[in-house]
Amino acid sequence: MEIKYNFFFGYIFYRMTAAYHKWDGRNGITSLIGISMIQGCILLDIVFFLLRLFFEREQLHAHLPLARWIILVTYGLILVFNYRKYDNTYNKFRFYCKDESKSKRRIKGILVVVSLIVPWLPIILMGIYWK
Repeated sequence: MEIKYNFFFGYIFYRMTAAYHKWDGRNGITSLIGISMIQGCILLDIVFFLLRLFFEREQLHAHLPLARWIILVTYGLILVFNYRKYDNTYNKFRFYCKDESKSKRRIKGILVVVSLIVPWLPIILMGIYWK
């Protein structure tokens, strides 16, 4: 499977794998978990927002056990998809990113950290303000 380099998830995979290379090697299991977390949180943000528009809090609590299983299965599927997509692609991403300047690498590194934090904010804000 030919993989195309994209800035967002491909670069996050590359940078996280480079950071955890001594522990994970080129497979980047930690990176896959991080990317899956971002994708899962974005999906949860959208689903929670739509559910809160149409249902009351009590109605949502009635289906909480089922929702937990759906979330776990969905996250597992995202993780398996990402594993198949990014398996043995570290060297390809490394080839694309080898000529980055230090300042460009630093700015993109900050964006990687921000992209790991930002998907959690809507979930936290919905939990605080939508009571």
